[in-house]
Amino acid sequence: MPDADPQIDPIARACELVGRFAYHFSRLEEQLNSAIIRLFKLDETTADIITANIDFARKLNIVRSALNEQNASRERERVRKEIKKTFADISTVNMDRQIVAHSTFEPHEMGGVQFKRTVARCHLNRMDPHWSKAKFQSEFEKMERLERALESLLRKIKPYVPTFHFLGF
Repeated sequence: MPDADPQIDPIARACELVGRFAYHFSRLEEQLNSAIIRLFKLDETTADIITANIDFARKLNIVRSALNEQNASRERERVRKEIKKTFADISTVNMDRQIVAHSTFEPHEMGGVQFKRTVARCHLNRMDPHWSKAKFQSEFEKMERLERALESLLRKIKPYVPTFHFLGF
C-alpha cells in the first residue's frame, strides 16, 4: 500500500525507516558495550577504545560466553535457555542489519524500502529484498523487545575475575 500522505517525500520516508532501524540497533550494541565495560571493569577511555575496535558479532560472543559461564550450573537452566533465545534473536537482527547497513536502497513504489545488496564470499550472491513499512515496524518492535530482554540478562553479569593456577611450582 502506498504512503497515505502524498506530501511525504518518498526518499525522506525511506531514509527515516533506515535511520530508525540504525537507531534501534545502536541501542542493542550499547547494551553489549555496557556489559563489556562491567565485565572487564574498564575505565571510560579504555572502554571507548576497546568497544570501538570490536565488531558487533564479537561483542555478542564475548557477552554471551560470559553469561553462559556465569550461569553454568544446573539450577540456572532457565536462564541459559533465555540467554540462548535472546542471543539467537539478536544474531538474526544482526543479519538484517547487514542488509540495511551494507546495501544501496531506494523508496519502493508501494511504500517501504527496496534494497540491493551484493555479497561475494565463496560465491556471488545478489539480493534485492523489499522491506515494507510493516516489516520495518516488526523489526523495530523486535529490537525494543530484545533490548529489554538483554537489559534484564545483563543485570546479572558480574565482572570477570581471572584465576592463576601455578600447579607444580
